Order: sequence, then structure tokens, then C-alpha cells
Amino acid sequence: MPHPSLKQEIQRVLRHYFEDLECVMKDEGLGGIFDPLLDELGLQREDLGDASGRLGFEHYLSALKILQDREHIPGLGLKVGALKRCGTYGFTGVAFLTQSTFDQVHAFAITAFEICYGRFLRLNILKEGPWIRSRYELSPPSLALFAPLIEQTIMTGYRTLSEVLPGKDWSECRAHFAFPPPEYLPLYARFIPFPCFFNQPHNELCCPASWDAVSSNLAEDHIQAFCTTHFKAMLAEGRELPRLEHQIRRILMEAPPEKLPKINEIAAQLRMPERTLRARLAQEDTSFRAILNEVVIERAKEMLSASRELSIKEIAFRLGFSQPSNFNRAFTKSTGFTPAGYRDGQVDRR
Repeated sequence: MPHPSLKQEIQRVLRHYFEDLECVMKDEGLGGIFDPLLDELGLQREDLGDASGRLGFEHYLSALKILQDREHIPGLGLKVGALKRCGTYGFTGVAFLTQSTFDQVHAFAITAFEICYGRFLRLNILKEGPWIRSRYELSPPSLALFAPLIEQTIMTGYRTLSEVLPGKDWSECRAHFAFPPPEYLPLYARFIPFPCFFNQPHNELCCPASWDAVSSNLAEDHIQAFCTTHFKAMLAEGRELPRLEHQIRRILMEAPPEKLPKINEIAAQLRMPERTLRARLAQEDTSFRAILNEVVIERAKEMLSASRELSIKEIAFRLGFSQPSNFNRAFTKSTGFTPAGYRDGQVDRR
């Protein structure tokens, strides 16, 4: 039997994510709106079982945002994160589970993390004083304040690491959140068995540095070697090229909206000739212009949703449009809404 490809592995993870989300929605009495939610995302239920690559993490992130804005499920991220297991992540999860030590788990997790969270999240492991900090870096940075995503990420880290090191005293750990304490703060004590701190500089799961060399009693060298080898083969097979697009998106999303870098500037940052960059993107069936257009619309949505301090005309000029009418046409073509209609809809959801 052939082993799953990288694309199939990503689709399996996303299928589990949506299944967990539906489970939470049913528990909250909202099971009847799951299919309409998929429809709003441009998906059908059959897409959840399709391994051809229909699902993207942006679909899941959009689902979380819609539920937060409209349904206000308290602790949504905590509840879906509590359902995560190493088994959620297929080969990646088994390889993660069977690493020999906590230190090796972290080294593997850094490599595997983007498979689960796409271009939106990066994992950085820092060893500082008495702590091992699993720091979650967001792209765009505004996502650092999106509670459902961060809650799920930290809950997932806690749940999966608990499987790797069963029996540890998790009260020794702590979680840092970059957003303020939510209204449903008492729920945190129900889901997270260690202190939580809010309004912090970073979103982090902090474990004692003394855990670093602790051996996992679930380690199986031959299984770990097999899964890790296959995981590396999947990366070599399908991950190398798409990662260039993700890098470009991240650079564009992190730049000031009025100073989005040009392709020659990005090529210089990536240390490759512009011609090579264009050729690599063509191999990925995309182009710098296509990526730039998508990012401009994403940035426009953020600016329209943030406040009414900037007029639509000012937003258009900040994003590099010579005429507001050009911005209106581009935004409407991409989203189906005029900029004014989109802004009004976001206000209505609050």
C-alpha cells in the first residue's frame, strides 16, 4: 500500500480539524449550522474526505472567525484544542509521539509545525533560564490577538506533549497569551491545569527546562525512524516548492501596507535572482502578481475591519491604488462585496 503524500497528510489533518469543530458546535447546540458554514466557505461536506487538496488552513481559520463573530462560543479554541491528539496528525503525530526525548520532540516539532498551521503560524523553541518556551509566531502579527486560534494552539501543544510525556506534573508549566483576559476566563481553569498570564509580549507554552532530557516511555526507535524518514520524504516530494510562496506571503503580510516590497526586493531578501524567483513561482502554478493581489485584499480586509478612522479612499491610496475606483473594482471582484459593504458587514457582526 503506498504511503500518503504530503498533500494527503495535510488534508487528513484539516479533516480532523473540521470534524473536531463540528463536534464542538454540536455540543453548543449549533450542529445545524455546520453545513451552512461550509457553504459560506465555498466548501461541501464531501470536501472533508477529499484528499486532492481542496481544503486549506485559511478555510479553517475563516470558520473560527465566523463562529467567533456571530455565535460567540465561549472558549471555542480551548474546546477544539482539547480534542487534539497525536493521532490527529497522522505520520507526523506518530513520529512526534515516538521521539526519544523531550528535546528531540521539540526539534521535530519545529520542522513539522507548518504542515498543521500553514503559513499562519511558526513555532520557535527558546531555552531561557528555567524555561523551555514554545513560542508561536503569527503571520500576520494581528493574529496574535485572535483568541480562538491561540487557545487551540496552546491546548494542542499541551495535549500532544502530555501523550509524549505521560505522568508529568503540568502544574509546573505556564501559558502566556498576548491578548487580554477574556470574559470567559473561568473556563481556562477547566481546560488548562497550569497558570495562564495575559497581555504578554508573546503567545507561549512554557515548560520546565529540566524536562529537556526526559525520556519518553512511549519511544519506539524503529517506528520513530520509519515515520521520520517518511516524513522527510514527504517534505522533499511536495513541500519544498510551495514553501517559497509561503515565504513571500509572510514577507508581504509583515511589511507596512503602504510599503509593500517589490519583487526585486523580495528576491534580494530570499537571496536569489529575480528570474529564478519568477521561474520557481511558475513551477508552483502561481506568480508574484497573483500573490501580491491576494495579500493586498487581505490587508484591505484588515484595514476595513479595524476602524472607520481611515476612509476607503485613504485605504486605497495606502495600498498603492492610483484611483479609489480601481480599488473598488479589485476588492469587489475578489470578495463579492464593495469595500463599503464589507466594512458595514464587519461592523454589524460585532
